[in-house]
Amino acid sequence: ASMISALMSSLASVFNSCATIMALDVYKKHRPAGTVSERELVWVGRATVVVVAGLSMAWLPVIPLLGDQLFVWIQKPPSYFAPPIFSAYLWGALSSKVSARGAGWSLAVGLSVGLVRFLLEIAHETEVLALRGGAGLAAAFVEAN
Repeated sequence: ASMISALMSSLASVFNSCATIMALDVYKKHRPAGTVSERELVWVGRATVVVVAGLSMAWLPVIPLLGDQLFVWIQKPPSYFAPPIFSAYLWGALSSKVSARGAGWSLAVGLSVGLVRFLLEIAHETEVLALRGGAGLAAAFVEAN
């Protein structure tokens, strides 16, 4: 019972955070000032929760493909997407020459490369692509640490 309670608490906090970010930080900021009602914000939040729950359910079949260990399941996806976020943050903090446009492009390219690497590794693990020991750029990309 305590494990289910902890799981429900974690899910509730993720859903609440996603709904709040989407409703207040994305939807409300892109609408003309004063035109968004509370009812609209609640609807956007609820729709966001449905989308996040659907994505979570779609993610379930992928989890076993990431490895046999819980630690690997948790650490692998962020390891592909964290480097571009960190580099944009670091360069933005350390340099005054970084523009918002450059940071945006850096994030877009870095996240795209991470997504391609992640999808190639999933395709390899499911044996859709036989890349191990193979020649070529895709094999080197998947096998690189």
